[in-house]
Amino acid sequence: MFLLTSSYDFFSAYLAIEGLSLTLYVLASILREGIISIESAIKYFSLGAISTGIFLFGVSLFFGLIGALDFLDIQLFLGSSNIFIYFFQLKMAISCVLFGFFFKISAFPCHFWVADVYEGIFTPITAFFAIVIKVCILLFFLRLNFNVFFNALFYIQSILVFSSVGSMFIGMFGAIKQVNIKRFIAYASINQVGFIFLGIASCSLLGLISSLMYIIIYCITSLSFFTILLQTENVTNRRSLRYLSDFYYFSLYNNEVGKHLSVTLLSMAGLPPLGGFIGKFFLYLSSVEARLDAVIFISLLISVITTYYYLNIIRYL
Repeated sequence: MFLLTSSYDFFSAYLAIEGLSLTLYVLASILREGIISIESAIKYFSLGAISTGIFLFGVSLFFGLIGALDFLDIQLFLGSSNIFIYFFQLKMAISCVLFGFFFKISAFPCHFWVADVYEGIFTPITAFFAIVIKVCILLFFLRLNFNVFFNALFYIQSILVFSSVGSMFIGMFGAIKQVNIKRFIAYASINQVGFIFLGIASCSLLGLISSLMYIIIYCITSLSFFTILLQTENVTNRRSLRYLSDFYYFSLYNNEVGKHLSVTLLSMAGLPPLGGFIGKFFLYLSSVEARLDAVIFISLLISVITTYYYLNIIRYL
């Protein structure tokens, strides 16, 4: 992860991603006795191989056009007049690289694996996947867009907006009907990625700061949620919490923990004056600055609907 976030060319970035992915495949299949765990690991491995193939195809297009894989050379090439001569090839190369990362970040339209994998793997590893790995890849993705692709960011804005709105929709509709806690968190995280992409699609310094702020808030709230999830158990059968129905009358037995969980969920929902609201507020400011009016209107509607299922869990508590 440290090698990935500090890499300065696509060759070292690819090696770091593959080294990271190989360890994640092992972690995903650590519960060898469970059929669901094995199924999750196979899905993650096979789809991860496809995404890596798409990413490498984009990198090979860059090498064919520029003759180098260094980030600085690519940045200079995208800032020159050659961008108009090789416009289609460059857009194809950038799109392939972005789609390779969409899988790793679990953004639309590469989100299909998330719910199944999160449900099947060991809960502490689910927390590791949802927080540490996702934040690491998101930080590198921010570097890639605002450093390497900055001169061509306006041309790929439509791809980022498409992925942002799609992630919000999938996260919203997917989370509403879930009964399993880990599947719920998977779809909620897809929704959160959609909001982070809103800042990137703004193509401005305020958008970058807003996305970074939202990543930090997402990291804190997710860490809080998983800490509570791992430290508490069902009162009736003394097992770890697995379904949302396990939260029924939770505050009667764990009043203090119930209060902490309520605050965490309200922050995830983005209700004022909590952290989630502040993060969304700055993301909307950057979107207003970028004139993404239709996207703001859609995301506001989605925010209202997503608040429902967070409040529903608090009602259970």
